[in-house]
Amino acid sequence: MGLEVNKTDAEEAEFRESYSLHLRGKKQQIYDSYIGHNDLEEERKQVNQQALKTPGRRGEIIKNEEIDKEISRRYREYKKRAYFSKKLALTLTIRTWNTQ
Repeated sequence: MGLEVNKTDAEEAEFRESYSLHLRGKKQQIYDSYIGHNDLEEERKQVNQQALKTPGRRGEIIKNEEIDKEISRRYREYKKRAYFSKKLALTLTIRTWNTQ
C-alpha cells in the first residue's frame, strides 16, 4: 500500500510541475489596466466549468491551486520590479541633485 501512495504522490507532483510550466506560457492582463488578453482567467473558467461537470476530481482541484500559485508568483514579480524601478528612479534623482 505504501508503494501505491508513493506512486500517486509522484504522479501528482509530475502533473503539478507540467501544468505549472503550461501556465507560465499563458498571457495575463497587465496589472492596474485592462490591456491584454487574460489567458489565465480563461483557463480558470474552463477548469471551473469542468469541475461543475465532474465534481470532486482531484485534477481540477490541483489545477485551481496551480493557477492561484502562478497568479501569486506573477504578482510578486510585478511588485518586485515596481519596487526596484522606484528605487532606481529615486537613486537617479538623488544623483542628479548631488551633481548640480
